[in-house]
Amino acid sequence: MTAAEHTPPDSAAGQVLRARSRPAALLEAVHRLGPQLERGVEQAVAHRNLVPSQVNPLFDAGLFWTQVPACLGGAEASAVETFEIFEALARLDGSLAWTVMAAANTTALMGVHLDDAAVAEIFADPRALSAGQVAPRGTAVREPGGVRVQGDFVFSSGSAHANWMMGGFRELDRDGTPVRLDNGMPSVLIGVVPKSAVEMDTDWRSEEHTSELQ
Repeated sequence: MTAAEHTPPDSAAGQVLRARSRPAALLEAVHRLGPQLERGVEQAVAHRNLVPSQVNPLFDAGLFWTQVPACLGGAEASAVETFEIFEALARLDGSLAWTVMAAANTTALMGVHLDDAAVAEIFADPRALSAGQVAPRGTAVREPGGVRVQGDFVFSSGSAHANWMMGGFRELDRDGTPVRLDNGMPSVLIGVVPKSAVEMDTDWRSEEHTSELQ
């Protein structure tokens, strides 16, 4: 299914988003919001998360939905337009730009690859946001009625502000044997679950992670 085949959520919030979220408007919003976003940088560093004075205008402007399909209320920015928007954010603060970029990417993946029922449920919320890591660090086992997933993931930038979590999972048989595709490659699934189903670990565990990202 392509993004264009999705049925848009029928909501007033979706209509507002469709009216405001165009790539050029998002770039203009970054420049307009620049002073406010910069004022929150010091506090964000101290808290190791973006702060409300940054997060709320980012949501209101539609910047977290930069790549979400237009039929769902996003800007559906091209690769070049996306780079320009994230570059403008990075000129304000690198960590802020990284967080928006990471969360915007996983949120767009939900809009492109999930089925209509899931998309309708998720994107009816104008503050729908996903965070996570699609690298297959988890495992998935098919069971009657669904798939049981578990795993321990390292990066989830933007998770403090997200309401959905995304992860990559290596599919296993119920006896633990890896499932392989017809071409011999391992079967890898991407799963999206409510944040409430995830245990968040905010301990970086070592100074190495911090130094690598500075």
